Amino acid sequence: AGVDDGTRMKFGDMDLVFRVARSTKFIREGADIFTEATLGIPQLVLGDTISIETVSGKVSIKVPSGTQPGSLIRIKGKGVSNLSRGGVGDHYVRVRLEIPQSVSGEEKRLYEQLAEIG
Repeated sequence: AGVDDGTRMKFGDMDLVFRVARSTKFIREGADIFTEATLGIPQLVLGDTISIETVSGKVSIKVPSGTQPGSLIRIKGKGVSNLSRGGVGDHYVRVRLEIPQSVSGEEKRLYEQLAEIG
């Protein structure tokens, strides 16, 4: 566990060089893993609990109220093994905001009310 692309290991008189394919779900930086979660305005304003896929399976994380787009939420110890220093890296979730391209009449009315208050 923790082997990365280009890692070399000696077995007797033989050198093994590992080739690790890139994941379509995760970005790896050392022992840390990065993913993205796209959330709506109410989830970021009010907070929410969401499910995130990690390399070791799904976990639930709390998105605090007032979370800003682009923020990173750290899930401690859910990265990959660190071969050089020992331990396990972290999993970071970058929060993205999804703005609806069309809204219902009721949603539009509520956004207009919020705009008047704000």
